[in-house]
Amino acid sequence: MAPGAVPGLGAAAIGQPRPSDLDDVQPKPSQAPYDTPAPRSRACIQGTGSSSTAGCVFGDPDGDVDVAMVGNSKTLQWLPALDEVADLNGWRITLHAKSVCELTAAPTRDHPSIVTDGFPDCDLFNERMLAELTGPDRPDVLVTALDTLKVRQDDPALPAARVDALRRDGVVDYWEQVRAAGVEVVVLAATPRLPFDVPACLRRTGVPARCTVPHDQAYAPVWKTGESEAATREAGVAFVDLNDLVCPGATCEPVIGGLTVYRDRHHITASYMETLAPALAERLDGVLELDRG
Repeated sequence: MAPGAVPGLGAAAIGQPRPSDLDDVQPKPSQAPYDTPAPRSRACIQGTGSSSTAGCVFGDPDGDVDVAMVGNSKTLQWLPALDEVADLNGWRITLHAKSVCELTAAPTRDHPSIVTDGFPDCDLFNERMLAELTGPDRPDVLVTALDTLKVRQDDPALPAARVDALRRDGVVDYWEQVRAAGVEVVVLAATPRLPFDVPACLRRTGVPARCTVPHDQAYAPVWKTGESEAATREAGVAFVDLNDLVCPGATCEPVIGGLTVYRDRHHITASYMETLAPALAERLDGVLELDRG
């Protein structure tokens, strides 16, 4: 059973005219940066230097279906939507998150420009998570999200095609191992990365029309739909793309259905994410093969 959308708000109101001002927009641009998933989720986001896989439980703590959410803040941002789906379906969610650390077998880095710098605590976090996801206490479902996936390169002049292969092979390797252990794997599509801080733009201009970004520019830095679909097909896992509800048109809008969509340059506000719950429920229902008997 899917959660009900709030009429006239967020994704339920896609297609409405763009607002001309911010009078009725929520959260206000000054509050949008703080519109994040449940505060207690921050307690289990591992920072720099930590490789702990300690998790936080959401959804139905006594649920019959055990769902592991694993990844960086781009996985965490889906918690408000998945938490609603889990409550209604009797799923137990355990969140395992590490900042800037995507789930992959590839060697990682956390520096935005120095490609040869390693990120050893992310690599160790991933190794430990793989052991948990494939071990005796493994979950029923793994949910993770794609983003930019910064891989470490031994050669800074490595051709782009080889870097792309490292990225793809790294995630496919882990997804295949988790699936082989009997765990269903759901990969969420990368959401936009905009070239500016959206709430700051709204505060500065007061006009949503001045804070839009062309679709292609917003998705240029992240995994493309085609390469994501190809990688998930190769691994035999499910791919769920809700970007038709995040950036539903030629431009990515800062406000949809009266809600501020972004809390910075590339994270979705919890308020807007909650309105994606009905669509997420429907699309998960279409890809998961859980025993619902």
